[in-house]
Amino acid sequence: MSLTTDSRRGYVANLQSQRLKPAGWDRTESPHRVQAATDAVIYELHVRDFSTGDATVRPDFRGKYLAFTLHDTDGMRHLQALAAAGVTDVHLPPVFDFGSVLSRAA
Repeated sequence: MSLTTDSRRGYVANLQSQRLKPAGWDRTESPHRVQAATDAVIYELHVRDFSTGDATVRPDFRGKYLAFTLHDTDGMRHLQALAAAGVTDVHLPPVFDFGSVLSRAA
């Protein structure tokens, strides 16, 4: 399920639909497989909070998705340590939803 940009409508999609799959989707291997859903160890992380205060991230990437593309940062080292400790998945909550909710509430 996802939300439209303005959070006024929800959308439920069949992820098996050929219309929604990018080219090569079925041939792309998952980086890891969890045997059962109960084996997943999920860490929730906000895109902005991941790097906004990280001095090892270049200033124009702080608080943005681009911070995840840099490998030699404190944030990425922290994610690697979490993976070594058993975290299997990272959940990024909707990043645009909160701005639209706040603007409607004002």
